[in-house]
Amino acid sequence: MLSAENFRWSEKGLWILDANKSELTEFGFTLSSDTLFRQEVVKLDKEILRALDFVIYEDSTFIIPDYTGDNRFCQVSSEGRLLRKFGVIPSANEEALANESR
Repeated sequence: MLSAENFRWSEKGLWILDANKSELTEFGFTLSSDTLFRQEVVKLDKEILRALDFVIYEDSTFIIPDYTGDNRFCQVSSEGRLLRKFGVIPSANEEALANESR
């Protein structure tokens, strides 16, 4: 792990985002519950531009902000695959949005 930007608790353990490696890592507890061990590493698709935050959604996917400027969020599978982008970025400058889509 190069860096640890964000932490999220789940039912099974602790998820940590490493933005430098574009990875989400899940740590679980040992039977004695006094030590964490690495359970799973999810390598994020290259289409996801520098993930800096995340949330676990329905225990099977992740929601990550979309920093490309096209949408608000990326929905990512538990394998790190980009499923879809969604959410409109509001702007008071409608002309700028119209020119962007050309």
